[in-house]
Amino acid sequence: MAKLNLVEASIEELQDALQSGCLTSVDLVTRYLARISTYDCRGLALNSIPILNNDIFEEAARSDDRRASGTSVGVLEGIPFTVKDSYKVKGMTAAAGSPAFKDLIAKEDAFLVQVIRKAGGILVGRTNMPAVACGGMQRGIYGRAENPYNPKYLAAAFASGSSNGSAVSVAASFAAFGMGGETVSSGRSPASNNALIAYTPSRGFLSIRGTWPLYPTCDVPVPHTKTIRDLLCLLDVIAVTDPVVEGDFWREQTMVEVQKPWLDRPSSFKEISASKSLAGLRIAVPEIFLGGPPPKRGTTGRREPGNHQALGTSQKGSRRSRCRDYSRRRLSSHDGV
Repeated sequence: MAKLNLVEASIEELQDALQSGCLTSVDLVTRYLARISTYDCRGLALNSIPILNNDIFEEAARSDDRRASGTSVGVLEGIPFTVKDSYKVKGMTAAAGSPAFKDLIAKEDAFLVQVIRKAGGILVGRTNMPAVACGGMQRGIYGRAENPYNPKYLAAAFASGSSNGSAVSVAASFAAFGMGGETVSSGRSPASNNALIAYTPSRGFLSIRGTWPLYPTCDVPVPHTKTIRDLLCLLDVIAVTDPVVEGDFWREQTMVEVQKPWLDRPSSFKEISASKSLAGLRIAVPEIFLGGPPPKRGTTGRREPGNHQALGTSQKGSRRSRCRDYSRRRLSSHDGV
């Protein structure tokens, strides 16, 4: 197998490398931590993961032992991930970015952390956010995450982007995926600014139990991944029924009957990848939102068919590929870093 490039590697590619023996989970977390040391703590000082998991090597070693012993491995066996500082992780602080809770220690994992760990995921650390998710790029107790693509721009919308640390940790390849959250657009906003995939589910589809509430009737977890295939792989793990309703206001309350969207799911979300539901459709992107000039008065602002800029792309490639080209110059992947 060719040398693994962490900047481009998908969850599936990481699993292939681990399963083939080309890489161990301990090796993998070592490489991610090297990137964090180089780009998050020093250098660019992206500041996306202010709290690291002290037990990361022990967890990775146990994952390697399970794989070596022939024990049935989970879907995410040995795959490193991050969680927003609003998720409870047993034995770690649960400050939610607030100085008021900087010494509060969680006694249990949030439900989604439980199922990810049960599937073999290795927690790298907790990602940055403003105090109790109020706002977007306002600084919390640990400051804020910075844009890995361009330091002149924010990592998320200023008014709504509290999951900025989660998105930056994935965009900068400090982990394979991250778990953020949102009440308005705090998960999607940083994904948009960092060329990532974010999924905002229907309320109740993903369990919110074990996360700090901001607006209980609107709060939802939001996973951040690099690709749709990674997202579908992750949904197979986290889109499951939480048997405990206490601590999840939406499911716990009895005043209003709510739908149960978690019961209406495919046997595997990977089936969706073969869907042709968008085949033949064209996507229009208002150029003004991409920094282009507004249309002149009296014109439609429409471009002739065939001009790729009408689709938010150019002859030089997609926005994502251009972002990645720029990112490679800032976030080198050489020598295992």
